[in-house]
Amino acid sequence: MIILIDGTYYEPDDAQIIYWQNAFPKVDVFAELSAMAAWCDANPKKRKKDGKRFAAGWISRASQQERGVSPFAEKMT
Repeated sequence: MIILIDGTYYEPDDAQIIYWQNAFPKVDVFAELSAMAAWCDANPKKRKKDGKRFAAGWISRASQQERGVSPFAEKMT
């Protein structure tokens, strides 16, 4: 679950996760979601208000990395 700026949480459903996994096949979506949650927890002033948009952008940027993983998710492994 990703904590948002207003203190609520965003948790994508299974269909959304499958959609992202199909759209970005070289990205480990579960690892990126964990990294997003940790980042939001550690950066309360930078939390976002739209969890779905935030997650889609993060995963998209991770897919553009040479290894298909964001620097944040890579540190967690």
